[in-house]
Amino acid sequence: GKTFFAVSFHDISDTPAEISRSGNPTMTVAELMAQLSWLHNHGYQPVSLDQIVAARDGGPPLPDKAILLVFDDGYASTYTRVFPLLKLFDYPAVVALIGKWMDVPPDDTVKYGQRKIPRQYFLNWEQVRDMQASGLVEIASHSYDLHHAIRANPQGNRQPAATTRRFDAENKTYESDDAF
Repeated sequence: GKTFFAVSFHDISDTPAEISRSGNPTMTVAELMAQLSWLHNHGYQPVSLDQIVAARDGGPPLPDKAILLVFDDGYASTYTRVFPLLKLFDYPAVVALIGKWMDVPPDDTVKYGQRKIPRQYFLNWEQVRDMQASGLVEIASHSYDLHHAIRANPQGNRQPAATTRRFDAENKTYESDDAF
């Protein structure tokens, strides 16, 4: 009653031709619909974070084949393509936003790795509030500004900022525990 599977998705496109837009693992609406249908037909039961926390704390146990659906990075497709499917299936999900990207003005770009992506490809606060108000979508932090690479060592290798201590090449030191 306390175990579950988690599956994470990113951008969802209408056609395979759109998939390369983000450079992130993605799929088409038809592929997502097929996966959600497969989960439904095989007895998987999507659960919310609140259900998981309650089960952990001694509340009602999770159902058999509990699964947490997570949509990372806050792509606009989460609202335009995913949210209608969540309502259709009556499935809860978590949408994990990157705070700094939410602060980018609508006519600007978001730095995604080494690429710049138009801000319009990401959710806005009105869409986030609408999904949250539905009761199906919980909003989570996917960090404020850790979704990029930093210099990780003297050789200049770059690693994810969320898991790596920054190497200061000028002082030849690593980020302190407190700074990290």
